[in-house]
Amino acid sequence: MALTVGAVTLMCVPFLLGAPYPAWLTFVGRWVPLLVAVVLIRLVPVGGRTTQLLGLRTGGWRTLLTSLLAAVGVFLALAFGPALLAQALGWGTMIETDVLLGALVQLPLWVALLSLSTVGEEAAWRGYAQQLLRHRGFWSSTLLIGAAWALLHVPQISIFVVAGDLDPRDLAGGVLGVFFLALPLAALVERFGTVWPAVVSHAVPFTALTLLTSTTGLGYWAVLTVTGAASVLAAALLRPRVRSA
Repeated sequence: MALTVGAVTLMCVPFLLGAPYPAWLTFVGRWVPLLVAVVLIRLVPVGGRTTQLLGLRTGGWRTLLTSLLAAVGVFLALAFGPALLAQALGWGTMIETDVLLGALVQLPLWVALLSLSTVGEEAAWRGYAQQLLRHRGFWSSTLLIGAAWALLHVPQISIFVVAGDLDPRDLAGGVLGVFFLALPLAALVERFGTVWPAVVSHAVPFTALTLLTSTTGLGYWAVLTVTGAASVLAAALLRPRVRSA
């Protein structure tokens, strides 16, 4: 995990210093964790096929389809639940209905396209790293991986803060959001025994904050708090009570 964080941080240094950031780099950068994982698998063999160590086996088409539908449903609920609550309590304003419906119609296409890059991250973090740390227990390993994964995003989000494209609060909010995201992702992988539901749910382009056109000062942090609590609850409900060997 440290190697991955270091590699991505080095990639970000030129852009933190003011170099133009190419949009395609986000897509390519998501494959860096997988590259690091594959190198480690070759250098430090731990037994098992590479696809198994990365969690890429599907478990059969029925299991795969069930896991993908569950993953998308869970992450849509984690996005819309806090956003609708924020609207009801006056913490923020939902995006316009026609814009939302248009985004939902395009959802399958976006998920399919974004999955081409999220597989690079998920195979490394929820596949390889999660299997290596499984002996620590679900919560210990998930929180450790989530913290490392969130740390990885600090230089990435900082690029857009330095460029003026994001507010400074979005650095803290984005890092917290990534950490919360790691919890249900790990639970889905444990539940279905494959990394693919995490790949697809990570590709769902909605969060509670992206569904809101504006939030009050405290509303921003309230939405993050609700999202975090919902993520913990989702992880607790999704993870199997007895982990597979």
